[in-house]
Amino acid sequence: MKKVILGLLASWTVTVLAGQPNDVRIDVTGTFDANRIFIGTFTASGAFDELGSVQDTPNFVGQAVHISRLMTTASGEFIVVEINTTHVAGLHVTPPDWCAPPPLPPGALLFYQTGSWKVAYGTGPYSLLQGNGKRATWLLFDSVSLAPIAATECLIGDAKDGP
Repeated sequence: MKKVILGLLASWTVTVLAGQPNDVRIDVTGTFDANRIFIGTFTASGAFDELGSVQDTPNFVGQAVHISRLMTTASGEFIVVEINTTHVAGLHVTPPDWCAPPPLPPGALLFYQTGSWKVAYGTGPYSLLQGNGKRATWLLFDSVSLAPIAATECLIGDAKDGP
């Protein structure tokens, strides 16, 4: 009887711990195609450790940018993250010190954006994943055409496995 009670307590503890939020950081790098679609790679650490590819579906509304990001893990699972940001960081916003800017190549301009993110849904082991936090991205633009070339991005926040 004592073993059964200890076993139940152990499984209850694991379930409770699995639902606790933990720090997460997701680093993303990539380039823009001719249609200004961002495609790249990500590395996540903290609440979950994963790597894979990303592809954004942006929706521009005035100065606001709403992005649905499909993150495909190395094992083929999906995590979809919704991102909200603006084109204009503003004069009173300090660049984030937790997301280092990339090197500035000749002929490029560097701008940053800040915003927020949240997990919309996932598949497989990420089907119950919940998370949200802050976003910072450094955008490289061609100095002549002003077309976006590449981006380096950091997402930080909390994530947990289910309610």
